[in-house]
Amino acid sequence: MKIVKSHLNNYSSTEYSISLDHIQSQYISMCLIFGNANFCYGNFTAFIIEENNNVSQVSNAPTSLVGSSSIYYKNGVYIFGGWSSMATIHASKYSLKNGTWKNLNIMPAFSSFVSFAEKKIWLSGREHSKTYCYDIIQNNYTELQSVKANYTKILCGNRKNYYVIEACGNIYESDYESDFEWMMWKELGSSEIENTPLIGCKVRWQGKVYFAFSNYNLYEFDLREKKIQKIKTI
Repeated sequence: MKIVKSHLNNYSSTEYSISLDHIQSQYISMCLIFGNANFCYGNFTAFIIEENNNVSQVSNAPTSLVGSSSIYYKNGVYIFGGWSSMATIHASKYSLKNGTWKNLNIMPAFSSFVSFAEKKIWLSGREHSKTYCYDIIQNNYTELQSVKANYTKILCGNRKNYYVIEACGNIYESDYESDFEWMMWKELGSSEIENTPLIGCKVRWQGKVYFAFSNYNLYEFDLREKKIQKIKTI
């Protein structure tokens, strides 16, 4: 398995390979967990890549899925959506503390992009405008006022606002502290990004969100300036 690591302090890149031995996985979902390790999940297999590149397999992954979205919060990895023979509304949690899996309430509709803000996980569909808020404590979903965006690419947020970025580069903003039923979305403008699949995991660092596409182009979304720019090819 080839891994490309981009160093955000100077935008240099390091490429290296790791051996997965008998671990078989494809179209993996990946998210950062504690200690700069990565949790990876796809096709009945879950494993953790540690900072020193050691790989450990996670047992009893519950569902054969590829292309899921995952996010880390307080010793837990939350996994939403994905595909098996068709798109799924399945959701689950893996406890890094106990090494156990738990099924969550199913999603109201298939969603494939996630973000985290203020003890809640935000989900948006790949090819529809519906956006949901998953309450970690209550284990339930609230449908938000629909954003105009269609074919979502990126979800992200800060302490005040929540952002949806379309595949075509249109950027939408909303104040997530407002009443969900009356959530207002504002179009901020457009930036040119690529209509290719995302790879790796989205990273937030020093007020900016970084993401890369399958052609290894690295982009930066500045949460303060609310602008996207291409950084480099990694």
